[in-house]
Amino acid sequence: MSSGNLFEKLKLLGFTEGVKYLHKHKSVGEVLFPEVKFSDQVVFDDDLTDVSLFVGKYEIRCHKLILTTESNVFRKMFSTDMKEKRLSMVQIEDVNLQDLRSFLLFMYMDKLEESKITPGLLTQANRYEVWGLNTLCVTIFPKKLNLNNVVEIWYSAYLNDAKSLEEDAIAFMSRNQAAFQLFQST
Repeated sequence: MSSGNLFEKLKLLGFTEGVKYLHKHKSVGEVLFPEVKFSDQVVFDDDLTDVSLFVGKYEIRCHKLILTTESNVFRKMFSTDMKEKRLSMVQIEDVNLQDLRSFLLFMYMDKLEESKITPGLLTQANRYEVWGLNTLCVTIFPKKLNLNNVVEIWYSAYLNDAKSLEEDAIAFMSRNQAAFQLFQST
């Protein structure tokens, strides 16, 4: 997403002060994700949100504009007569709260800290067709491979048809076969 597109999104969402902040500081920082409050719900403190994503007992308020701009699946979901469009609510399955927050953070900011990139994000990127996040995961994971995570990363790559990442994980296991076998037996 170009910064021009982000400025337009912010204007449409009513973040005129946020646009001024971005021009001045070149960062989206707290503009899109104001203080997050944890309780029985995770709520973005923003009256302009128009859709709720649910994961387990948690609710995250979002903007359809952002979701539909960044995801082909959300675009189809909210442009056809699906219950998610009628109710402005989406139940997100097979993801933990932290991965969903990281997924949304990427959709809003078009970047993500390496420490927040997990195999679960690769699955969400593919499920919701957020190809920039998919590319980021596939690029970062080979650098993060270690004995603790190689199997999980390989399995995620296998499930999500990320052939180059799958090959990188297999090569890592082959290069470190003795250590890997010792690690697996403990």
